[in-house]
Amino acid sequence: MGALSVAGLLSVGLNVAPAASPDSRAVSRATVLVQLENYIGLSSDGAYVNVTVGSNLRFSGRLFIDGKYEMIRGVLDGSGSYTGTYGKQQASFGVVRGIEGEKFTLTSFGRTVVAYPRVSRTSSLYQEGYYTLLLKSTETDPTLPPGTGYAVARVKKGGQITLAGKAADGTVISVGSYLTRLPTYSLRFPLFTTLYAGKGTLSGSLSFGADSFGGTLNWAKPWQKMGTYYRTGFSTELELAGYRYKPPTTGRPVLTFPGGAGVALELSGGGLSSAVAEAGVLTVANKVLVLGTNFTRLKVGLNVKTGLFSGSFNYPQNNKTVKIVGAIYQDSDEPEVSGYFRSPVQNGTGQCGGFTLKAPPATP
Repeated sequence: MGALSVAGLLSVGLNVAPAASPDSRAVSRATVLVQLENYIGLSSDGAYVNVTVGSNLRFSGRLFIDGKYEMIRGVLDGSGSYTGTYGKQQASFGVVRGIEGEKFTLTSFGRTVVAYPRVSRTSSLYQEGYYTLLLKSTETDPTLPPGTGYAVARVKKGGQITLAGKAADGTVISVGSYLTRLPTYSLRFPLFTTLYAGKGTLSGSLSFGADSFGGTLNWAKPWQKMGTYYRTGFSTELELAGYRYKPPTTGRPVLTFPGGAGVALELSGGGLSSAVAEAGVLTVANKVLVLGTNFTRLKVGLNVKTGLFSGSFNYPQNNKTVKIVGAIYQDSDEPEVSGYFRSPVQNGTGQCGGFTLKAPPATP
């Protein structure tokens, strides 16, 4: 890696498992690049890289760094190195040999992005299937949306993953990417997407288990000149929890609670003067019956085919009807229905709140 201008110091390396002849005088093109294809990765501060290295030694891809995309491209020489640019900045790239397996590393001013190879296109994975996801805030700051965002995700053969849903302020989320495989053979989903006309981001590295996946996401919304909800912007963390979703058979409830069919429903935040708590029942026909006076006329409808739900209630301050949306989460340890609502606009601004349907609190 040669010396570069201070304005755009960037070094990139691709570490590949040792070949059968480690003392070869030079690494041949075929030896170095036989396994190389698509590499995807994130840094802890939200920089993102997606690069493809071809058998002809050409590489190209995109780097998202400091709030904008830059193209990276070039042709590696026989030893796997290249000196060029990203954007208008000087850059140095290289293929080196390491014992940790394959990885693409990018370093700029002390910042590092590590990208791992995507799952083979021909791989069949146990993790293939359909999942429902909850995106929950980890903070209690009143300037942040307190509700739960939601999404559905589908994993296909070859590690292809698509994700679609909404954040807890109503912003649409849409991601199409691939799972990557770490040297430990565990699977990772480097989730990255831009929001708010490219000025904000949602990103995080998510780990897969047998029937679930999850991790921490960074959610950044910029200050906006126009807008109704959280116009001043924010930066916060979310906990994403995804679980494999299986529609129930006829006559069985979509969620099973330890105490039986009884459920506790709650609306909170969103400018409500106090939380609205109601008792209810989830029937075997997957209807939610709200018991008691139900002064807000809370209604919840479960779509057991998709794993999503929608509902409504009358906002107490002005009696306007407010919509609720979210997802059904089938984790047997913590089953729930969770989502968000957006309050009616008052004095040019609005707030968001949360909704949950869970097992009732245990009685002493």
